[in-house]
Amino acid sequence: MSNKEAQHLLDRAKISIIQQKKYSFYTAILMMFKVEWTESVPMAAISLDTLFINPTYWVARDPEGHIHDVMHELFHVIYLHLIRIEAYPKANKDKYNLAADYSINNDLIAMGLQLDNTFVVEPKYKGKSTEEIYNLIPDPPPDYTPDIKPGGESGKSLEEQEEKIKEMLSQAKLMAENNNSWSLLSADLKRHVNNLVDPLLPWQTILQNITSEYKKEDYSYSRRNRRYEDIYLPTLHSLGMGKISVYIDASGSITNQEYIEFLSEVEDIRQQLHPSSVVVHMWGTHCDDGVEVFEGEELLDKVRLVGKGGTNADTFLKSINETLPELAICFTDGYFDKPRTKIDTNIIWVITGTAKYIPKGMGRIIHYSN
Repeated sequence: MSNKEAQHLLDRAKISIIQQKKYSFYTAILMMFKVEWTESVPMAAISLDTLFINPTYWVARDPEGHIHDVMHELFHVIYLHLIRIEAYPKANKDKYNLAADYSINNDLIAMGLQLDNTFVVEPKYKGKSTEEIYNLIPDPPPDYTPDIKPGGESGKSLEEQEEKIKEMLSQAKLMAENNNSWSLLSADLKRHVNNLVDPLLPWQTILQNITSEYKKEDYSYSRRNRRYEDIYLPTLHSLGMGKISVYIDASGSITNQEYIEFLSEVEDIRQQLHPSSVVVHMWGTHCDDGVEVFEGEELLDKVRLVGKGGTNADTFLKSINETLPELAICFTDGYFDKPRTKIDTNIIWVITGTAKYIPKGMGRIIHYSN
């Protein structure tokens, strides 16, 4: 059987997939794999970088079956089966592969694909993980041929393999977002991909990442480069930044523990950005004048929690407009009415719990969680 004919049919399948917007995410992944035509697999199989296809089987297959076969193999990658099969302790690899097939095929059917009898399907396993299915099924029959080729053959560690797949998924997600097809994926699949490529970070880490963007570094002749004692060369050093204003929601819904954590983050920001000063305001029904803390001074020695009243965000937003800090950071639970005041100053909102108001279009938002 001619590999050329099989390749022609694969190209047609790729074109068919590309033309359907709902497959954009999968198309991007498919294009990252090379194809190897081989009689060593009965139908198709996949490894970390190669899609293996039996040319005889492929030429006899109908066009719809081509798409279903490709989708099935790509889902082994998307679901990290190439890695999970290696990491699952003392697993019968063929049985694990069969469990993965059951899991994938139920998902393909849920997507609306009409699978033929070349696919193993068992509706009672719908919604179960591969590992759960593994514990429910018997060993596969002797004639069962697995289609997962574990990535260990690549010489990469499991961590390296996982990073490679995450990079593939990240690029595919970006492509789908760019052509507005990301929303066409199921909620479960989007959640799975997001958890891999955009894992949730502790809010403290996110805040540090954002504030680090404001860190100023430059070369200056004011400090001697110690590698060359006899001449002056520019040395990279932190210039620090101007004034930062911090606004802490002092209403009754903010706990003392949250207040302590907020001040701890303010101290970390001081150490990271070296601002000329930090002005800490308490706000609620009113916004106080703030306490200014300069470099070298102890934050906790000067700042005291006061308030425990209602909440009116306009009070502190007006304060920002009056003082014009280089950066403003607001810690709040978001339980206040939509403010009317607009500001031009850079602002970061750290919002606790399930906020009533989310200040969209006004600064950057971090959702606080323990």
